[in-house]
Amino acid sequence: MSITAQIVPAICTKQFRLPFERRDVILRLHEVLPSSVEYAKAVFSQKLKEEIKVEPNGTATLICEMVEESTTATWLKDGAILKADNRIEMISEKRTQKLIIHKVTSSDSGVYTCKVGNVSTTARLIVEEMKTEFTRKLTETIVKEKETATFTCETSKENMQSVWMKDGKQIKADKRIEIIREKKIHKLVIHEVTTADKGEYSCVIGSISTTAKLIVEEAVGDVESDEAAKKPEFTKKLTDQEVIEKDTATFVCEMSQENLKPIWMKGGQKLTADKKYEIITNKKIHKLIIHDVTMQDKSEYSCIFGETSTWAKLIVQEVKVEFSKKLNDLKVKEKETVTFVCELSEENVKPIWMKGGQQLKADKKHEMITEKKSQKLIIHDVTAEDKGEYTCIYRDTSTWAKLAVEGEWPRKLNN
Repeated sequence: MSITAQIVPAICTKQFRLPFERRDVILRLHEVLPSSVEYAKAVFSQKLKEEIKVEPNGTATLICEMVEESTTATWLKDGAILKADNRIEMISEKRTQKLIIHKVTSSDSGVYTCKVGNVSTTARLIVEEMKTEFTRKLTETIVKEKETATFTCETSKENMQSVWMKDGKQIKADKRIEIIREKKIHKLVIHEVTTADKGEYSCVIGSISTTAKLIVEEAVGDVESDEAAKKPEFTKKLTDQEVIEKDTATFVCEMSQENLKPIWMKGGQKLTADKKYEIITNKKIHKLIIHDVTMQDKSEYSCIFGETSTWAKLIVQEVKVEFSKKLNDLKVKEKETVTFVCELSEENVKPIWMKGGQQLKADKKHEMITEKKSQKLIIHDVTAEDKGEYTCIYRDTSTWAKLAVEGEWPRKLNN
């Protein structure tokens, strides 16, 4: 006589025979594979933080938490599966999943995903240098002719490359002018000062700058000329502007005299008129118009004429873009054409398409189409090699689906 005990759902069966009062008891245990149950139950009680910023050589830690314990997770970067190594740790502690990246480099920037079955959470890792600031700014300096003038400023980081400018034009070291960098200290030393040296001096590092005037007193008397009293000045200065991506930003200032030609600068770099930048002078009014603003346009902008200038910041608000329609799994036969379609919440944005972690480029095989909010990937003349997981990524959001490829239908035989 045999007794059979079953636990369902059944995927794998093991049989045990035990002696019991001269009878055999057969116990069948049906094992439950994680892929059929645990993955279906997997839910994130705490998702990854949407955006994480770290400095080069720092450590990035991505953490999420599951509803249940002992769930096996897969980590991906830009759609490609990650593996642990000397620099990358993957830790599972009860309900917590951790991805730790040591000695971060710029190549580690990207979209990271923690995936359990069909459930996932995503974060964008941004690797960027700590923002440099002037901890001590330039101050106005007054000297007499033939004396030595020294401008000094200090930065928050050491050994930064600085550019010195006078009235918007770059200064280079020579016999009379010294440019000195000592760790965080930046100095401009002008020997044998003349009246031609008076003006506005700036120390520029990347997108930040500090500015001060040099006033030169004549050796004989302090005579203020009528000409000096008539120097142009800004009667209306620039003000900070805040816009949303893709909008147009306009900086406006006004001078005391008409038809002057000032120069416009962004973070110490001179701007020239083109499709992006429109520069307008209308009598005393001066405008800088920036079209189709992107996150790269945020900076400090200056309008400079001779010894006088005005500046303001452009603040850009990032548009949050999401997938309003996601990709679906597709199945086709060899030699057919297949089209993946998804939809974003904003029009005319350019996502990237990937297959198995490798970015795709448009060619005879792959066609990528953007029609307002709709995004399409068309794969022509499908072969068995085309099967796999395809992902559409825009910034920190993504959607993916699988392509299954069947062999050709057998040709119909003629009777």
